[in-house]
Amino acid sequence: MLFVALALACSPPAASPDSGGTASSDSGSSDSDSSDSGSSSSLDSGSTDSGATSSPEYAFSYALIADPHVTGPGDHEQRLIDAVAWIEEHAEARDIQLVFILGDIAWNDGFDPAIAALSQLSMPWVPVIGDNCIQSADEEAWHQAFSPQLDHLAATLPGWTRQAGVIDNPERGVPSWFQSYGFDHDGLRFVALDWNTRVVATGWGELPDLHDFDGGTLPFLRDELDGLAEEGDAEAGEALDERVVFLSHMPMFHGPGGFDVDEKDVLEPLLGPYADTVRGNHAGHLHGNGEMEWDAVGMHIDTTDATWDDVNALRVVDVYRGARRFTYQDEIVEIE
Repeated sequence: MLFVALALACSPPAASPDSGGTASSDSGSSDSDSSDSGSSSSLDSGSTDSGATSSPEYAFSYALIADPHVTGPGDHEQRLIDAVAWIEEHAEARDIQLVFILGDIAWNDGFDPAIAALSQLSMPWVPVIGDNCIQSADEEAWHQAFSPQLDHLAATLPGWTRQAGVIDNPERGVPSWFQSYGFDHDGLRFVALDWNTRVVATGWGELPDLHDFDGGTLPFLRDELDGLAEEGDAEAGEALDERVVFLSHMPMFHGPGGFDVDEKDVLEPLLGPYADTVRGNHAGHLHGNGEMEWDAVGMHIDTTDATWDDVNALRVVDVYRGARRFTYQDEIVEIE
């Protein structure tokens, strides 16, 4: 069944006393610890943890930057610098422990300026590949530019997994450098997934692909989910619900601009059994702040606005640990 298209309109932001910019919290229904027939977690962490003796306790925060579009020195680079500066200024007060950059970071002459800006971050930063570098014939250049950072993350983050380097893409007959990886942090599992098509074409190049072949993204996701199943068996069900967060450039939804019917029919039975385990998907690509639910798999999807145009914005996610599940509160920060 098709579900509603992602709504990019957001409520007018309200001033946040400690954000240093203009901020608004994403709204959502309260998130309780009771079973919910597979519906996804809401973004409201202020509710009590139903069935527990106390409210969820704050754990840590992470930040999301989307679509910097750095192609060389200039305004896009400065906007990324400003976003990084805001994070650094508020990192201690907000306990921001991780930063994810949700694709379309750089291409052409933008790799060095983008990496120089991101290297000012004092916490681990995780680059996610987008479609524009592929469409600009810079997929290999992206791999070469960001591999040192990914190698550093592999050496410092627990539970690190990553797709093997270059493979011969059997669907396209060309080399592909798929960029999917996962790691653990304070009870959560973060999994970055490369759904970007390798079709180089106007229009079609904006759509996701499953890459269902050896070395592709779908087998990587299957391996990650198999690991969760084994973890659950080993821990006798003691691991907290809503502990897995997917990150991607292209949002994981079914409908126009997203996965097609055949891809939906693959993903729904794969993800459905993990509805209580997976919190949702953070993405970019659409150049707007929005959210939706994929009810069939119990997954919440949100997109974060691009830093490069109109309002320079980022998303901060506060994580709370309850007796039986993690809950989350999102805030959109507009950088003045």
